[in-house]
Amino acid sequence: MKKILSGFLFRLFRSWEIWVLLALFVVSSILFNYELLAVDSVVSGGYHVTHNGVERMLNLDELRNYRFESKDLNAYDIYRCYDEPIPQDSYDAITGKDSVVYYEMLSIVAELGFQYYIPVIFAVLFIPIFFGRMFSNGTIKNLIACGHSRSSIYLSSLLMAFMIDAALYLLNILILAIMWFCYSWKPPIYFPVIAMLLLLDLLVIFFVSSLSVAVMFISRKTMAVVIAGFLIAVFAFTPVTGPLMEHIEASYVYVESSDKEFYELFREKGPNAFNHRFNLSKCGIETYYEDRCVLAIPESRLDPALKNTLITLIYLDPALFPRLIPQGSYSYLYFRDGLMGINIASNVFWILASTCAGVLIFRKREIHG
Repeated sequence: MKKILSGFLFRLFRSWEIWVLLALFVVSSILFNYELLAVDSVVSGGYHVTHNGVERMLNLDELRNYRFESKDLNAYDIYRCYDEPIPQDSYDAITGKDSVVYYEMLSIVAELGFQYYIPVIFAVLFIPIFFGRMFSNGTIKNLIACGHSRSSIYLSSLLMAFMIDAALYLLNILILAIMWFCYSWKPPIYFPVIAMLLLLDLLVIFFVSSLSVAVMFISRKTMAVVIAGFLIAVFAFTPVTGPLMEHIEASYVYVESSDKEFYELFREKGPNAFNHRFNLSKCGIETYYEDRCVLAIPESRLDPALKNTLITLIYLDPALFPRLIPQGSYSYLYFRDGLMGINIASNVFWILASTCAGVLIFRKREIHG
């Protein structure tokens, strides 16, 4: 595999198309991240506050006094605020009128959660361009003739695609970090959640690349890979599991008096007294006071087998967590209660499944040309 990878890298740096793709990637990444930050009033300025009944817009200099960098807070409390009880003084500082730190957390989760978009698009372009040429000019056939096994050729190609994916993703993150620096933004970063989010982004890119490589080695047709790759990318970008989750939620039978205890405790104890938990078996969030569930997920009208099937399909979605980015306020909850872990396992499953299928079929196919 080492010799094959060395040959691939040699061809990579000699290919002018790849350099053009890289230039386009950098331009696209800059424009994409600029647009993300420019419309974010917490980062670029323009955040509105109300004092004494008068609303006004903060400029960047004023906004810095409201940000994390000017507050004596730790990122851990910011990420778990509203998900579980935190020290009351920290809660008051996070939710106060002179603070935007919670919205900063939502911003960084959203911005990092969308960072797989541009790398995915360029991955589905790179694979047919680079590996399509390997088939058309006889390189793959020559590698087989030189004694390399089909499995080692396939796995080397997949590893090459993953290396490009990782390099592009890191470049994308670097461009985003430079833009943060240009805006003098120092967002709250709770490393366990952010690291898991970055890993999920990267695995979604690997998932798309693994399917594209499988289609490339099975069909050996560049156009088929381009079409399949963009269909896979559309799937990764489209909230296809949303309707499934909405269908499950709509099936719950709510009892009017079931939330009475919660509202009584809420009025007495305040919002910082509750612990939210993600119920994996019901695919929803329940609310606890101390160790007692005070806002449970109701029973469903759906047949249990159908409901479990729908929940399984949701958990098998490789891009599940990126689709939940609009619910960024629950990022810590999804991390703590295992939903991110399930999403990682789902991506690993689909990558292994597509790789095994690709290797098995490629080993049985004849290579011509």
